[in-house]
Amino acid sequence: MKIRKPWLGMTMSALCFVGLIAEAATQRQVLVHLSNDRNQDINVLTGLVDKSTTAKGLEVSVVDQQGQTKSAVEFNLAQIASPNGVVLAVDSGRPVVLLQGKIDPQSGGHAVLKYLTNVITGNYAECQTQVRRGANGQWHIINSYTGQPVSRGHIQTWTLGISAIKGVCPENFDFAESEY
Repeated sequence: MKIRKPWLGMTMSALCFVGLIAEAATQRQVLVHLSNDRNQDINVLTGLVDKSTTAKGLEVSVVDQQGQTKSAVEFNLAQIASPNGVVLAVDSGRPVVLLQGKIDPQSGGHAVLKYLTNVITGNYAECQTQVRRGANGQWHIINSYTGQPVSRGHIQTWTLGISAIKGVCPENFDFAESEY
C-alpha cells in the first residue's frame, strides 16, 4: 500500500475497487464520486491502469469542498483479492467500509462491499458489486442489482453506522450481515 497523504483525513465516506501500481506509465480513470451525509467531503474512486488500460489497482481519495485532496491511498489487485480485502474507510479507528474480490486485470470481476451498520454490535452489511472494462477501455463500477454503471453514489448514515450506500447497494434489501 502506498500512502500519498496521511490516512487520518479519511472518514466514513469511502468505497472502492481495483488496486496499486506506482509506475510512471500509470493512468487514472475516475470510477465514482461518493458523497455522504456526515460532511461535505467527496470520495473519489479512481482506477489505476497502464497505457493499454489493463487494471493495476485503485486509488481512493478524499477531496474537500475546495477541490483539495485531503488524503489518498492506493491498493493493488492482490490486496483487494486477499481474504480480508482492503479497508477503504476508517472512522474513530474502526474499519467502516471494506472491499474484497478478485478483479481480472483485463475484464474485471465481482467484489463484496462490506460496511459497518452498527458500531455497538459490530455488524457489517454486505452487497455485491462489479468492476467491468468497456469496449473502449474505460472501466466502470456496476451496480450488481440493476446492472447499471455507477458514476455517483451517496453514503447514508445513522447514529450507529451506515444505513445505505445509495447507487451502489440496493435499498430496502435484506443484507447478509457479518462480523469483520
